Amino acid sequence: MRKHWNNIKPILFLYVGWLLLLILVQKIAPTLFSLQRDFLGPISWANFDGVHYLNIAKAGYRQYLEAFFPLYPMLIGNSGPIFALIISHISFFIGLLFLKMIGEQKSLPLILLFPTSFFFAAVYPESLYLGLAAGTLYALSKQKWGLVGVLGMLASATKIFGVYLLIPAILEYIPTKKKRARDMIAIGLIPLGLVGFMVYLWRKMGDPLAFFHVQPIFGANRSGGELIFLPQVLWRYIKIFITANPATFQYSVAVLEFVAFVFSVYLLFVAWKKIRKPYFWYSLAVIITPTLTGTLSSFPRYLLAAFPLFFVINTFPKKIKYVFTVIFILLFVYFASAFLRGYFVA
Repeated sequence: MRKHWNNIKPILFLYVGWLLLLILVQKIAPTLFSLQRDFLGPISWANFDGVHYLNIAKAGYRQYLEAFFPLYPMLIGNSGPIFALIISHISFFIGLLFLKMIGEQKSLPLILLFPTSFFFAAVYPESLYLGLAAGTLYALSKQKWGLVGVLGMLASATKIFGVYLLIPAILEYIPTKKKRARDMIAIGLIPLGLVGFMVYLWRKMGDPLAFFHVQPIFGANRSGGELIFLPQVLWRYIKIFITANPATFQYSVAVLEFVAFVFSVYLLFVAWKKIRKPYFWYSLAVIITPTLTGTLSSFPRYLLAAFPLFFVINTFPKKIKYVFTVIFILLFVYFASAFLRGYFVA
């Protein structure tokens, strides 16, 4: 019992500190931003996509909602936004605990303070995904293949990135001395969350890739009919920086998107020698996927799914980590306040 408490205690300390920061942000947000009413949810932590997840939870999939994966709204059911927040917070705490158990406790403050980590506290599936994905990596570290398969399958029913957990699972399994059919079958469960969703979309909508094809509905020049490659995406952002008004909030979001992408590429470059190769290849897949829609819109939020990259920052010298921490906190307060007041961030 004491051993379990020793695992939980430092996570609880960090989590409570993070909650206090969120409460502070909620208090000061009205002084920083006027209220935008276009995409407000029933509570401020359910703005934008939170509205869609609550609608799916209550009434099922309707036209254009296929972009949102099913596990999170299935868990919410008819319980409403407060229960959705409970799911998010419990999932996030469990995710942090799993990360500690794989030896990454020192990376946790960086994850907690990342500029878009407030989405872990929102009616969004980011926290559920973190809990499942981090749990999968923990199960991999213990070679518990059945648990790897189940958690990975649930992760791929939560976000598209979950299917990429197949990469570290295979890379971790190959060197094992004892190969058993049941272990390989367990690993093969990982993509079934995505496959199950595609079968559902095919039977109901006649389009197993509807989650991709409806992307243009949600703006930001997303492509839903073809893959757009990175040079064209970067060129679009260069044009934005040249032609858009720097005084607008949307301009600051575009800067955040671009900087987050460049930052992730830099971390990937460093990660090759700093973190385990299964984590590297998983993170690479997560980072590439959003760019294929032709935009970096929401990329700062998607970057949360590439959480092994935060392990890289932890290897930096202390002074550099302090600089990152200060920058992260300032951006966290600014963009979390904006989100709570109805401004699209990611």
